[in-house]
Amino acid sequence: MMAAPASPSPSLKDQGNDAFRASSWDLSVNLYTRALSDPTILTPDDAAALFSNRAAAYIHLFQFDRGEHTLLSSSEYKQGCTRLIPCLVALLDTTAALLLRPTWSTAHARRAEVYAHLQDFPAALASCGLFR
Repeated sequence: MMAAPASPSPSLKDQGNDAFRASSWDLSVNLYTRALSDPTILTPDDAAALFSNRAAAYIHLFQFDRGEHTLLSSSEYKQGCTRLIPCLVALLDTTAALLLRPTWSTAHARRAEVYAHLQDFPAALASCGLFR
């Protein structure tokens, strides 16, 4: 009797999703980045999902670094804290997701969340199509 074939290992995206659910933001960012680096297995929709998922992980990294879900103070803006980097990368990732899937509401919502953290409320509303 032949043994059943081993089940394939989970994809990098699935591993990233598992790390995200476990609140392992750094690991999920790494796994989503690795998945994005293999264009041979990506469709545009897959890439958009990976960019959007990585943006969500970066948003959580920003929130974790701040210790809570609060807005930035003006002194943090003036200091140019490196803590803003996750938000800025999340903004780039949501832009990439929207280039691939322009009408995808999840990417628009994540982009709005990033703008809200950056205290750019008109841009946050525009990302939701609520303000022009």
